[in-house]
Amino acid sequence: MKILNSNSVLSTLVEKALPVKGETLKFNVNTNMYETERYVSAAGNSYFRGIKLSDRIVLEFCCGDGWYHRFINCIRVYCFNGTERQLIGERSYFNCCYSERFCCAECVEMISEFLKSQAQLMGGVVDDSEIVQFSAQLVLATNQKLLS
Repeated sequence: MKILNSNSVLSTLVEKALPVKGETLKFNVNTNMYETERYVSAAGNSYFRGIKLSDRIVLEFCCGDGWYHRFINCIRVYCFNGTERQLIGERSYFNCCYSERFCCAECVEMISEFLKSQAQLMGGVVDDSEIVQFSAQLVLATNQKLLS
């Protein structure tokens, strides 16, 4: 897998967290995320996966560019379990226009649900608003460049 990025720490993280056989990831400055190579369907839609990550989570967006607009088919949220990625949330959509604000809100909600369930398993009590605020910070951190 070839990653086009000058930051070796980030490249290593992406390779370990997101093993993709035969695909190249390129950073798209306009969307502020890594994108896989695109493929074109028989209908003429172009499909790709967009990836945002931080040191704690990975956000994966399965997107398509149609003749009129970009749409979102699926969002997956992963955390790290040692050197492996672990799925903690997934949502699928049909005929849903892509919106960065919508995708961010969905990711915050999925992470919040995961953290609430983990708090219950551990027997801890954490205020819901604190969990939502922390989840939003985690999502926001995926927009920052990781330092080497």
